[in-house]
Amino acid sequence: LRHAPKDATLLEITAAIAMQTGNPTQAAERFARQIELQPGNALAHSNLCMVLHSLDRDEEAYQHGQQAILLNPALADAWNNLGNIYKSGNKLDKALEHYEKALALDSSDPRVHVNAGAVSQLLGDLETAESRYRAALNIYPGFTSALNNLASVLQRQQHPEEAEETYLQALKQEPDNVETLVNYGSFLMERGVTDKARKQLDRAIRIDPNHVGAHITLGNLYDRLRDWDKVQEHYDKALLLDPDNSTVHCNLGYRC
Repeated sequence: LRHAPKDATLLEITAAIAMQTGNPTQAAERFARQIELQPGNALAHSNLCMVLHSLDRDEEAYQHGQQAILLNPALADAWNNLGNIYKSGNKLDKALEHYEKALALDSSDPRVHVNAGAVSQLLGDLETAESRYRAALNIYPGFTSALNNLASVLQRQQHPEEAEETYLQALKQEPDNVETLVNYGSFLMERGVTDKARKQLDRAIRIDPNHVGAHITLGNLYDRLRDWDKVQEHYDKALLLDPDNSTVHCNLGYRC
């Protein structure tokens, strides 16, 4: 790339590598340079949309996502990336509309099935969410996000045995997946298995000490155990990380 700085293919490849190796800022810069050379490249606009969204630069991301769709209305990735932006902005109906459009164009990507399922779950449509997670698993049986989300739906549908089996399957795939550890810990807490729940949540915090959800769930667990010092410790940590977290404020207000 140093020898050929205007090689659009090299820019695309090195941008993808930068994204995969945890350098989204460099990836955004490379995709932007590719677009300067290829302004009509819909995939480049879609890729830049995805990276900018990961950097919380959603206004810019949205512009590139829209441009990608204008250039190629059949590009499923662009519809999915725009769906992610709408989901982050809590515009769930618009997010679902975009995910469904992406699936209509290309139903082979398990990530889009999970994205659509997550929005369906947020909207309270557990049956549709379950079917979408299972569709993702039909494509990629070891997809941890699909397993984790499916387990949470089964939990809400009052299928505890199948939910626990699915959580354990997800943890077998990724033992250090913090989201699954927190969800499984919450599941165990609801079942009254507090010691095992605490172990899962403590492990989650060892892996990611700044995971807000883990601190909230541990606070809830210690509230059940009437260990008020621990409750305050974990809620205080959650508020330090996310001062506007409504769940923590609600829980603290309820305790008052």
